[in-house]
Parts: sequence; C-alpha cells; structure tokens
Amino acid sequence: MRVFLDSSALVKRYYEEPGSDQVQELMDSATHLIASALCVLEVTSALSRRRRLGQIDQRELDWTRETLFEDLSRMDVIPIADSILDEALGMIDRRSVTTLDSIQLATALRGSPDLFVCSDRSLLQAARSEGLVVLDPASRDTQA
Repeated sequence: MRVFLDSSALVKRYYEEPGSDQVQELMDSATHLIASALCVLEVTSALSRRRRLGQIDQRELDWTRETLFEDLSRMDVIPIADSILDEALGMIDRRSVTTLDSIQLATALRGSPDLFVCSDRSLLQAARSEGLVVLDPASRDTQA
C-alpha cells in the first residue's frame, strides 16, 4: 500500500500523542511511504516548538531530528517543484486550504497514494474532495 504522510501525521512518529501507534503501524506495514519535502520544515518546527515549551529536552530533540532524517531517507520525498506550486495555487481557491496545506495536498496528488494520512480536519476534507482515501490516525477513521 502506498501511504502519504502529512506533517501532522508524521510528527506523531516522533512525539507521543493520540494516533502515534497508528502512524507507527502504517510506517511498518506500508509498501511505499510518500511525503512532501515540506515535512522536513514542518516536523522540525513542531519538534523545536515542543523543546521551547519544555515538553522534550535537547537530547530528545536531537534524537527525533536524526530519526526524522533516517525515516525520510527511506521514503519517496517529493520536492516542491513549480508544477506542485501551480497545483497548490489552484487548491487554495478550489478547496479553501492554507498555503502549506495546499502544497501538501498537491504533493499527495502527485504521489498517487492509496491512503492519505493526516490529523488536520480541513485538510482531510479537502483531500477527500480531491478523491483521496483519507485516515486520521488519532481517530482511526478511514474514509473514501
């Protein structure tokens, strides 16, 4: 199964929260993992924010960053090309999504996943509207 992991889902691999077990199971069982190059920035930002808030210490932050880059080296990380940005621009009007979510969704569509994994309700709805099968790992709710 080809699985696209949005940043909101991927961060659950590195920081325990609802849905972390589901994300790990998907990462272990998928035949092909796909992510946007945007995940590097978004996941790193989320983890750094947790460090600033005192939710993780520097050692944990270093481990999570190292693990993130190891994981991404085994994924199909789709770069943010001009064609992705063109599609994302259309998404903003068509689906009323944020700038970063439009890039995630345009990238997912490029990767042709069997499953789009995300924990952002508005992005899940937009992905569903684009014909993707979606899963919120925190709710384990898969919808076509």
